[in-house]
Amino acid sequence: MRAFTLRPAALMAVAAALLAVAGLGRPATAENAEWPRLAKEFVDQFKAKPGVSLDQKRKAVNSLAKSNDLRAIDLLAGVLDDQEKYAGKMRKEWEEGEAAWKEKTDRLQKSVDAKSKAARERGEDQISVSPEEAEWLGANNQPGKMEEAKRQLGTKYRGVLAEEGLAVGIVRAMARVVNTLQGDELDKATAKVVGGATAAKDTRKSIYLQGLGYAKGERITAFLETMTKDASVDLVQAALEALGRQNSERGADILIAKLDDARWQVRASAITGLSFYRNGAVVGKVMDAMLERAKKEDGVLQRNFFVAMAKIVQEAVPATIEAWESWWKSNRDEMIKKLGAREGNGLPVEEDPPDMIVETNQGSSSFYGITTNSKHIIFVVDVSGSMRVDSKDPSKENPGPEDKTRIQVAREELKKALQTLSAADGDDRGEATFNIVVFSSGVEVYKEGKMIDATKKNKEDAIKWIDEKVIAEGMTNIFDAMEQAFNIISATSDAKNLKKGADTIFLMSDGAPNRGKFFEPDLIVAEVKKLNAKRKMTIHTIGVGDGHDPRLLRELAATNGGQYLAR
Repeated sequence: MRAFTLRPAALMAVAAALLAVAGLGRPATAENAEWPRLAKEFVDQFKAKPGVSLDQKRKAVNSLAKSNDLRAIDLLAGVLDDQEKYAGKMRKEWEEGEAAWKEKTDRLQKSVDAKSKAARERGEDQISVSPEEAEWLGANNQPGKMEEAKRQLGTKYRGVLAEEGLAVGIVRAMARVVNTLQGDELDKATAKVVGGATAAKDTRKSIYLQGLGYAKGERITAFLETMTKDASVDLVQAALEALGRQNSERGADILIAKLDDARWQVRASAITGLSFYRNGAVVGKVMDAMLERAKKEDGVLQRNFFVAMAKIVQEAVPATIEAWESWWKSNRDEMIKKLGAREGNGLPVEEDPPDMIVETNQGSSSFYGITTNSKHIIFVVDVSGSMRVDSKDPSKENPGPEDKTRIQVAREELKKALQTLSAADGDDRGEATFNIVVFSSGVEVYKEGKMIDATKKNKEDAIKWIDEKVIAEGMTNIFDAMEQAFNIISATSDAKNLKKGADTIFLMSDGAPNRGKFFEPDLIVAEVKKLNAKRKMTIHTIGVGDGHDPRLLRELAATNGGQYLAR
């Protein structure tokens, strides 16, 4: 890792500025005699540079967050820029290492795949690999250096995520300071953090929005409400989710009003925001409004309502309007009383509600037995070499003509799923649409950059492509395939995506990931969650055979509002 250093004179200037902001040159107030020591320790300990551990920085931030002193806001804001830049440099270093790993792996894997294909065409079972291919990719069931190199990159990337998360943690610390103050001090503190958030640009504003949901106060609510009217849909979504975390009565009214927004992803973020509510004073109104609005949705957003309501009450009620109406009628008063007695009722919610897997058999579209009422679906399908085995007995080396391999079953399931979609059978975002992503060592998208209307002709063309292109060979590259699925329609700000983008992904795999940008399960889950933070797609997962990773597929479904099914 390259060292990032400031010259001594620059360091002294930064420290002097921070100490001046901290007010160390004036006598300590009677209310907080510890402040000079706390401020000095923070300036001494928080250094956004190599050699300073993340734990040390976290301890410094947490100590200041507990200071109960308005001056902590300025000290925390003063280090946010350095921390954001340092995290950015760490990400760039990781990207350079990842690019080098990918170039070498892709080059050698392409060579081995070509040899394997040629050998199969000759009816041969074995190939000869070069020493470089064997050393890097592995041979004779022995892992190659590629895997250790990827683990090292994974460790470095976890560090990147932690440093980026600390930037949000700094704003959360400001929120914790705000929450300890009263009267004029509270007014001054909220003015400071709102002023910083208002002046912030781009990524910094998003960081502020992620952190300010943890702060109490009407001025915070008013700022977040203003942000729900911003031209950037990304910022609107972040503000809505922050309002939910704030757990205020006014915030509930704002979120309920946004359930009627014309943009489906904005409605999805409003639903997510409401799922945070633990305020007994308004939970009745929140649940009533969600249940009533769910009746008006005719696509996958209805399921989002069921998942959000399940998170609020922590009950896996069957995903139908009838089941929820019956359950809520019987349990409404008890639930309001229970949440009303909750410690911290009406204050910001510090912890995310536990994920809830909600099963449903509603809808006309189905893939491998999971049914959906979505009309805008991307199918992400594993076509790695292990998909050549017998679908019922993987130990069979040469499945007979009467047997079906996993790849044959996958083709059949894809075709059946496409046939359940009809261009004439759409929702409020238009005709039903689809696309297909297949993956092995690499990734191939059926139609780049767009969703396909589910007309008879388009489905026939897709079925022909499935028969010709869906062939089992290579390794298992789950993350890159999911990333490509998210990229089929460009950015969340794209007008086309807001109106007609996919809202559901079906991911099927029979193996554990061993190729791609990430193939460690925790990183795949974390990165897919980030990709989906604004897209709001429901992700259903299907694991085929004993070789798939049930933990990975289960968590991908649970953290993205979907179902997991082992076949």
